[in-house]
Amino acid sequence: MNHKIRDIDLHHLIVDPIDEKSAVEEKNFTPIVDLHNVNVRKTDDVYQHACNITAWQQLYDQLKPGQFIGQLDECWLEGVQFFKEYTSSALRQSCMVWPNAVWLGIPPDTETTEGYIGSQAISQQTIAIREGGKEFELNTPDDYTIMGLVVDLELLTKHISCLYKEQQDTLLPLMRNTTLQVNALQKQYICHLIQQALIAGEQHPELTTNPATLNTLRQDLLDSLAGLLLNSHQVDNKHSRTRENYQKIVTKARDYVLGHPQDVITVANLCEYLHVSRRTLQNCFHAIWGISPNIYLKAIRLNAVRRELESRYSKHKTVQDAAMAWGFWHMSQFAIDYHTLFGELPSQSLASRGHLQAYWL
Repeated sequence: MNHKIRDIDLHHLIVDPIDEKSAVEEKNFTPIVDLHNVNVRKTDDVYQHACNITAWQQLYDQLKPGQFIGQLDECWLEGVQFFKEYTSSALRQSCMVWPNAVWLGIPPDTETTEGYIGSQAISQQTIAIREGGKEFELNTPDDYTIMGLVVDLELLTKHISCLYKEQQDTLLPLMRNTTLQVNALQKQYICHLIQQALIAGEQHPELTTNPATLNTLRQDLLDSLAGLLLNSHQVDNKHSRTRENYQKIVTKARDYVLGHPQDVITVANLCEYLHVSRRTLQNCFHAIWGISPNIYLKAIRLNAVRRELESRYSKHKTVQDAAMAWGFWHMSQFAIDYHTLFGELPSQSLASRGHLQAYWL
């Protein structure tokens, strides 16, 4: 069989739908991973951190200056993935969970600042939810922590039907939302369960190889998740329409920049392309990110260059080649801007190509 080999796109997720023939040939799309171990990964590189969550597709853009610090504590049981993620800097994230699964993003009680999935706030009273195989965008502030729980959709559906037969058809309608309002105590419990499981698995690795312990933990996670979901409610989004419109404009602006890497894109260009006034454009970027359009546009291009410099799949062999491919012509100013945003020189990023690794504990 001939397989078409395509160029690696470092700046977009792969969102090709699974065709009918492929679905027949491969019915189980649950990823094959190293089960049961708790992995703790620390990194000071935003590109590497985006690659650290097993079986996800992710692209992160760092938007504010400073050295990035990220940590991911992750564990897999059969059909269940759970993790705790910390990021030090404000990030724009493109994310996609493995297919035939459902993801819950749960901020712990200690997290007092709000992240966003699309235009919807992930607050103390809500959780984020997204079906696997579908791209979504997260915006997270500085110094942010979130718990994640991903479950095979068939596994969760069967579990709910066994425990709550009268509510077995509730899950799919819930997944049409991006956020859900949940019971505070149930949310607190599932966060505590994930946190304690990660700590126990790291400190006592023998627990993660004991079948009885693993089965109990898996059932506890499924039970608490089912209860949380079936007691949840749709969030009233009537007050977020303005932010939704602003978010759409900011997203379209990023897509336009990525689609025209060598063009000099100004605020005037964006206003014309997006059919908005300069004032509206300023309001959009300040509402979503607290920065000007010019700063945002430059940050998106600098992040694109960083991916080119660090990825072994990049076709650009030098700093100058990568910078020029994204419209930077003044190399000394480019180096200054790059260092300001990421805390290192572009030559240092290029030197790490092909052997970037997170710090695994």
